[in-house]
Amino acid sequence: MKRIPPSAIGLDLNYSRRDALRFPALPCSRELMKTVRIKDIMVRELVTISPELDLWQAVKMMVDKKIGCLPVVDHDRLVGLITETDIMLQYLKNCGGE
Repeated sequence: MKRIPPSAIGLDLNYSRRDALRFPALPCSRELMKTVRIKDIMVRELVTISPELDLWQAVKMMVDKKIGCLPVVDHDRLVGLITETDIMLQYLKNCGGE
């Protein structure tokens, strides 16, 4: 696992619905959503993965770090994103699903 700053790969945001749980004391309202800025809640130290690693390694990293996606970085360049949905779709394909 390699930690690199988001600016190194041109990515400013790595935010999942789980991250919203970090702010349980904030009241939920439309007004709040209009005033909170992405820069105030975004993750600044990204957890990334190499495209050469196996799928199980991505799953383990996502579970260990409690995150729903991983930027895929090759030589400090963003080349993709792997999400929980991508993993579940691959699982379904391997199990004979649609």
